[in-house]
Amino acid sequence: MGVPLQVTEFAEGVERGLDGRQRVDVEKSVSVRTVSAPSFRTILVRSEKSTPRARPSKSVNGVYQGSRPVNGTCRSVPPGTSKRTIDAWVRGEVVFRGGGTGLDIDRFDVRVMAKCLTWQGVSREVEVAPLLPAGYEISAEVAPGGEHRIRFGGRLPWECPVTELGGRSTGVDLSVVTTVRSRGSDVVKDIDFLHVAAPPLHEAVMDAFFAEGYSRVEARLTDDRIPNVAQRQSYLQTYCLEDPSRKTDAFAEIEVSVLNSQVGALVLVRRHDLDRFGSWDQRPPALSFPVAHHEVGEADLAPRLREAMADLVRLDRLHRI
Repeated sequence: MGVPLQVTEFAEGVERGLDGRQRVDVEKSVSVRTVSAPSFRTILVRSEKSTPRARPSKSVNGVYQGSRPVNGTCRSVPPGTSKRTIDAWVRGEVVFRGGGTGLDIDRFDVRVMAKCLTWQGVSREVEVAPLLPAGYEISAEVAPGGEHRIRFGGRLPWECPVTELGGRSTGVDLSVVTTVRSRGSDVVKDIDFLHVAAPPLHEAVMDAFFAEGYSRVEARLTDDRIPNVAQRQSYLQTYCLEDPSRKTDAFAEIEVSVLNSQVGALVLVRRHDLDRFGSWDQRPPALSFPVAHHEVGEADLAPRLREAMADLVRLDRLHRI
């Protein structure tokens, strides 16, 4: 087994009242103030356990390329992001406060969600992973002035969208969403952004493309499935790369998808067609090749990538005939 996805930063949520409005924490002093309205907040914590089992990523020619910005379109990760590597578990707790009236929670749930595009180009949310409460406690009663905490946790799947590649944001929106239902009808959501770094194999694959002259233009998450492939999730993250020095027939613009798994990754590459936005079968043909976790830092991916690109050129020409 390889290295799990690395959660590099949790953006801690603010306290949110049951009316949906954010509440500012008041510094405690000698005179204690009572918050009149009930509220809740989601707190995400880092795991103390780290399980790295693969060598650090490096490019095929020994020089780290990273995700180079093109015309300023590659956004940097927000300042203050922690680079500490942890395992693939997301843990935290929901803190309910009764305020002056008390609080009855009919039901709450915590999920990792991502925004993706359907093949029609419509934005929607997809569930990445459920975060289960300890003891499966999904409801609560909090007395006036009281506080109740419920811990939760869950593991991110191997196909979890990557929000950070080479220290830069991919532009993919990933969040921990806490949904609270109170009094049978009121529904309030608390959203905390979650930053997930690419595992070493993912970085190594993309570095191989960068070493061939490609630069990342953008990344997108689509509601798409690849036929005849062991894809567990209903979404697919795709990188759009370009190499202005190449001619159009030499694939100056390509799309690359990396399906991570416990044993390695399946890399899929195809010609980027700006005029097509549809399901997988409605777009240009793709060619795939596997890479194993134990090859990171050991195998030269350049020959494999060049062979795949040469085969892709022939496959694409046959498709156009």
